[in-house]
Amino acid sequence: MLYLGEREVDSTVYIPFNTYDALGASVTLTGLAVTDIEIYKDGSVTQRASDAGYTLLDTDGIDFDGITGLHGFSIDLSDNTTAGFYTAGSHYMVAVSAVTVDSRTVNFWAASFDIVSAPATLADINAEVVDALNVDTYAEPGQATPPATASLMTKVGYLYKNWRNRKTQTATTFSLYNDDATTVDQKATVADDATTASKTEITTGP
Repeated sequence: MLYLGEREVDSTVYIPFNTYDALGASVTLTGLAVTDIEIYKDGSVTQRASDAGYTLLDTDGIDFDGITGLHGFSIDLSDNTTAGFYTAGSHYMVAVSAVTVDSRTVNFWAASFDIVSAPATLADINAEVVDALNVDTYAEPGQATPPATASLMTKVGYLYKNWRNRKTQTATTFSLYNDDATTVDQKATVADDATTASKTEITTGP
């Protein structure tokens, strides 16, 4: 059985197969139709109920490009005629049952594959970034000493808080208030010796 690896949700799977006579020479087949394609999920003995989404390659699936013994078909994993059959995280086995090869009726496993979730596209990533910057909201930093090492969101939050909120300045203390304009969240000691004005590192209030 040909293992086709991991396939993304809603992709198309192409399945080639060969036929030989009793002596091992390539030989054509007869009777191939989409109704001969059977797909089983996660080892279940119940085949997919619908044949929708199966396509024979090169019109009839037989002797692809006119080459004897080379055949194939495709499976559209976006077809949901059998609702919920194709799902990420499941394993699938594909059988052909039955066709005529060298005057004999044969059944065989053609291929197997797994379905995985599609990776995020650039459009998805862009949408998430736009949401984070333009839709999602973030509370202002609370009462605490601002850390020297912090996330960009936290640093921007402190900058916006300092621009927006109430501030007071006395001869000895700088105070930055909470949104309520009453509670001091951050403060610093200030001094001026008539030569140099200074302010210590911001710490937590009050």
